Amino acid sequence: MTTPTTLDTRSRWVAPASFAVLGALGATILAACTPTTGLDMSKPLSDGTWTAQSNADDQGSIGTITITVEGGRITATSYETTLADGTDKGAEYGKSSSGEVFNEDYYKKAQAAVASYQEYSDNLTQVGDPAKVDVITGATVAHQQFVQAAIRAIAAAQGVSPDGADDIDIPASTTPRRTATSTAPTAEPVRAVGCVDSAGPVRSGGSVGAVRSAGGSGGRGRGYFLGVCPRCGCVACCG
Repeated sequence: MTTPTTLDTRSRWVAPASFAVLGALGATILAACTPTTGLDMSKPLSDGTWTAQSNADDQGSIGTITITVEGGRITATSYETTLADGTDKGAEYGKSSSGEVFNEDYYKKAQAAVASYQEYSDNLTQVGDPAKVDVITGATVAHQQFVQAAIRAIAAAQGVSPDGADDIDIPASTTPRRTATSTAPTAEPVRAVGCVDSAGPVRSGGSVGAVRSAGGSGGRGRGYFLGVCPRCGCVACCG
């Protein structure tokens, strides 16, 4: 009979312990990814149509959700997001103000976020609990805003306070702000109409795609985007 060595004995103990540690770590990560909604989903929902909004993200966009409750359960969900200027995010989101795709990568990312709205809506209708709505890769901001709005709509249907809604963190958008670049050579970048820097305000003119940085009011450096403004989408505006 062979007597087990200290190494053999240790290996037999370490393996189960390692699995236990990995299992606990996995559970912790899963819990961290699952939003805490503050809702008690055992409470009944009153039949009707309930609408609520999310907080604004870092670009001023707000999500609006509408749920239909029949027989105490969610039977339909719709969700949309509007930009800071009130424009709906739809098929035109990610295009220039003239309706052109000036940056293919930006447009794909923007449209991936838009496509997630329907999937998040269908998921909520199916599972009935915003905490069980999984995150879609590339649409994290949309997910957090969707969950936040859903909490408020469900809380309204339950007749309770949406205490957990403000605990949902709305991360900074990973979708790049819109800029346009020109393929034509530019001898000297021209400032956009209405932009003000150390050289004074510009009242007319502007070269599409020209970009430069200049000292803004108060001594702060600001980038001036000539073409599609990254902030408001207009053709000539300071960024």
